Amino acid sequence: LKSDLGSRVLSTVDIVSCTRKTAPQDFKLEVKDGACLLTPVDEMSSTTVVGYEAIDANGNTHGRVYARVIVPSSLAIVVADPILNKIAAISDEASVTCSDLSHHRYQRTAVTVIANGHIDVTSYATNLVSSNTGVAYFATATSGWRTDSLLLGKSMGSTTISLFSGSKISANVAVVATPTVSVTKMDNLVITDLEWGTPPAHGFRYPAKFTGSFLAKQILSQVPVGDSKAHHGYLFSRITYDDGAIEFLSGSETTTARSSSNVVLTEPGGTDNSVSGLEIQNEAADQW
Repeated sequence: LKSDLGSRVLSTVDIVSCTRKTAPQDFKLEVKDGACLLTPVDEMSSTTVVGYEAIDANGNTHGRVYARVIVPSSLAIVVADPILNKIAAISDEASVTCSDLSHHRYQRTAVTVIANGHIDVTSYATNLVSSNTGVAYFATATSGWRTDSLLLGKSMGSTTISLFSGSKISANVAVVATPTVSVTKMDNLVITDLEWGTPPAHGFRYPAKFTGSFLAKQILSQVPVGDSKAHHGYLFSRITYDDGAIEFLSGSETTTARSSSNVVLTEPGGTDNSVSGLEIQNEAADQW
């Protein structure tokens, strides 16, 4: 248990027991790594207020906490492409290995978790699992490019994708060899700026809803002057298969060729030193 004031830690104590002060039975209270851990017994436990006290080895109470735990009324796993086909161009290459994201034999797909029918909460779903990793598996997350919700086909068969091991919230995925698919189109777009189209309201009262929109822009008119950077942005690429499935590509999966001296392309992890005295590092994301 850490007591803090702003960013200043006042005390750190290892907790040996947690005492329940309220009695919601659909939440489990336990000690893990010297702290009180509160977890729902079921992924659809009721919204409730949970109170507990943290106690150290000497029997001293180091905090009473009341937490309002908000639980969605529904959760669903959505698989963008539930049937992953073999890719015709590389289906017979014996040297292709499934561990290489840029040379996978089968299609891959994005997996999202939706709460209450419309809210994307995938960023909170950090333990998505495939029941048969020999058929399809989740890629390992890499710096700047979230791949832990990216499902890769590996061999023919079927698998079940679950919110976590043992969860009742799941979706089925099949990996098939026929028919094979081919890439029909590749789209590339440079985004230099985002701005609100219609900004959302500053506040609202649940369960009311709010809406908003934003604009993705491409402005490449400013050249570097003195210590001012030129307009710059990330290159986003996606491919479309003949079955309609879409895959987004990371920068390390693509190669680029510059056809104009007016544009500088910097590889992921690289540095742009094209202007004397001005350095731009491309380390934040796996994008050109």
